[in-house]
Amino acid sequence: MGVARAEALTIQERLHVARMAVAMRVLDTSANVVMAQRRLAIARIQKDTLEKIRASVIHGKHIGEMTLADQQIIASEIANAANEYSQSEEQVETATSALRILLGRPAVPDILSFDNVALAHHGLFSAEALENNDPRVSAARQAVHTAEAGVHLAKTSFMPNPEVGVAAVHEKQYGSPWDDRVGVTVSIPLPSDVRNVPMEADARNKLAAAISQEQQARRNVRQELAQVFSHLTATKDMFRNSVLSAENMNRRANEMNRSWQVGETSLVELLRARSAASSALQLRNQAEVAWHAAIIRTLIAAGEFQ
Repeated sequence: MGVARAEALTIQERLHVARMAVAMRVLDTSANVVMAQRRLAIARIQKDTLEKIRASVIHGKHIGEMTLADQQIIASEIANAANEYSQSEEQVETATSALRILLGRPAVPDILSFDNVALAHHGLFSAEALENNDPRVSAARQAVHTAEAGVHLAKTSFMPNPEVGVAAVHEKQYGSPWDDRVGVTVSIPLPSDVRNVPMEADARNKLAAAISQEQQARRNVRQELAQVFSHLTATKDMFRNSVLSAENMNRRANEMNRSWQVGETSLVELLRARSAASSALQLRNQAEVAWHAAIIRTLIAAGEFQ
């Protein structure tokens, strides 16, 4: 393989590495947008729920069933919910702007559509195959091929290039019977260790460095793949557990609401239950987005988005 061809392939593999990096940035930014949108939705629900509770508290105070302290408590909770809603709106705008700059257009990739079915559809190869297909390993391997081509070129270039020169002299100014004289000189240097040994040594040093970089790239990718698969398993378990927790906390909050309406539960306990349910739902959403992102990370590692 010629050195020029090998260098062209090296540039192409580096382009794949750059695409992989961009895919990871798009994934992270998209996950931030989805998470911000989910947070905003939860804040809106929490704010609307507290408004309904405040209406009941105000009505209860008019008929003597609620106190001024209850009204002050719910007013404080509504103020906190309004602050959370405003912060959520700001987070959505910030994340959406970052994604728009990255993509060059207003769009949000549907990362939630990637699930176990997507994994089964694309198929997962062995860890060794994933390692070999990783753009960083491919780029490092191609750099080794380029260095090997350089060593071959250095070995076959023992004969220095000939040197050709052309000289023209206007001799009439010196009183010569001829106007101009043109001469051609050809110099053919002989092979020399002074020239060839350093050239070959430099090529071999580049090959040794390329081999070392490939080995380091393989170690890094191997470690990263282990983390990716471990994270995929962990996020799946976290998502399943968070779904159960959110459902239980929501049922508890609904029961507390019914109990409060009949006077069996205090307003403070109801608000605590609502806050706990909201936090559980937030954790459930975080786990869901993290699980889908982990699936896409696995597909990126498999080279599906090159």
